[in-house]
Amino acid sequence: MSHVAVVYQTQYGATQRYAQWISEALHSDLYKLSDVNAQVLRKYSTIIFGGAIYASGIMGSKQISTYFSDLPDTKLIVFTVGLSNPKTTNYQSIINKNFNGALQKSISFFHLRGAIDYKKLNFLHRIMMFALKNKVKKSAHTSPETSLFLETYGKKIDFTDKESINLLVRQAESLI
Repeated sequence: MSHVAVVYQTQYGATQRYAQWISEALHSDLYKLSDVNAQVLRKYSTIIFGGAIYASGIMGSKQISTYFSDLPDTKLIVFTVGLSNPKTTNYQSIINKNFNGALQKSISFFHLRGAIDYKKLNFLHRIMMFALKNKVKKSAHTSPETSLFLETYGKKIDFTDKESINLLVRQAESLI
C-alpha cells in the first residue's frame, strides 16, 4: 500500500483526469471522495485532494476538511480545477471561502486549468454560465481571459495539461 492517497470530487471529469495523472506519477492509491471516510484516510501520511471550482465553491472541501481535522499528523495537498488561468487569477478568496484560516496554514494549494463542454452541463450550470456571459458582456473591464471566455462560450474547450501537475508531484514527493 502507498503512503499517499489521491482523493477527488468531480462533476464533469477534468478533476478526475488530473487525479489519475497525479496518482500514476506518485504510484499512489486513488479514490473518489464518495468512496472514502476518515477511517480509510488514516492509513496515509499524505493526502492529495482535488476538487472542481463552481461559483467559488470547491467541490468536496467541507467533507475533506472534516476528515482532515481528525488526522492531525497527515499532510494535505489540495488542487483545484477551474476554467480560470492560474497564472492570472487570485484564488485566495476562494480558498478563504472553502477552508478556515487554521487549516489553510497546513495545506499546500495548487490550481489547475480544467475543461468545459457546454452540451454536457446540467441545467443549473448552464444557467450559471449564461449569467456569467451576460455579466462579462456588460462589464466595461475586459481582459484576455474574459475575451477568451466570450469567444469560446457554448463550445467544447479543454485546458487540461498533464505537465501542469509537475510542481504538485514534486511537492508531494518531498513530503513522502
